[in-house]
Amino acid sequence: MIESIKKASFGTALMAGALAVLPLPAHAISDFTGFINQLKIWLNDVVGILIGIALIVFIWGIVKFIGSGSDDGRAEGRKRMGWGIIGLFVIIAVWGIINFLSSSLNLTTTAPTAPTLPSLPVINSANLG
Repeated sequence: MIESIKKASFGTALMAGALAVLPLPAHAISDFTGFINQLKIWLNDVVGILIGIALIVFIWGIVKFIGSGSDDGRAEGRKRMGWGIIGLFVIIAVWGIINFLSSSLNLTTTAPTAPTLPSLPVINSANLG
């Protein structure tokens, strides 16, 4: 049962990572600032996924700690909770450092906009005669 949960959560994480990366080549990057902005947008998506994975590891440790009747199971649960907390701390710290550096360098995260289409002239029937 636990092996199937591990496989399912790994597959879900892999699929979410692939879906987060798919839109990346669709945006045209014209200069270095555009590249940094696109990288920051992509990293924000990845950070959200990693925080979700770290929370799952932490909650899994809680379930293992509470549900285990043996001391070995409780030790395993305690270890998973510790790794989940360490993962959350590292992910949020790196995310904060990246956001601090990008705001210090005045880099904005504006998403690319679609070009506006030319409009057709409106013909007023009153002017036709």
